Amino acid sequence: MKNKAPLALMEQLIMLLVFALAAALCLQVFVYSAQVSRRCETQANAAAAVQNAAEIAKAYRGDTAQISKRLGGRETADGWQLRYDANWQPIEAENAAYTVLILPQPTEHPALGGARITAADETETIFEITVYWQEEIHES
Repeated sequence: MKNKAPLALMEQLIMLLVFALAAALCLQVFVYSAQVSRRCETQANAAAAVQNAAEIAKAYRGDTAQISKRLGGRETADGWQLRYDANWQPIEAENAAYTVLILPQPTEHPALGGARITAADETETIFEITVYWQEEIHES
């Protein structure tokens, strides 16, 4: 009668290898899902910040001085800028993680005003919309 111990040992080693491969695959899926979750959270926060700025810009018809009084931030040569830290809290520091910009957009009709509003990090634009509002026309 032959000893069957080497066969059982080989079977256990193969099962251990299959388990290790499955564990490695699951670990990669968890890491990827964490990255996707962080990216989605960033996009959602960017969308909220841009939509908030868009509503304020429409309410004040693109007046960057009024927008600065309401939301903070600062006027720039091109428009208005607000900086955020990594947790999407407004900050005044130069080394912000995220920036929301309101840049006036020219329109073909004098009764229509517009602005392009973007949220970006150091490398790319995260969220962007263009808003329009009706301007007051004073006829003489």
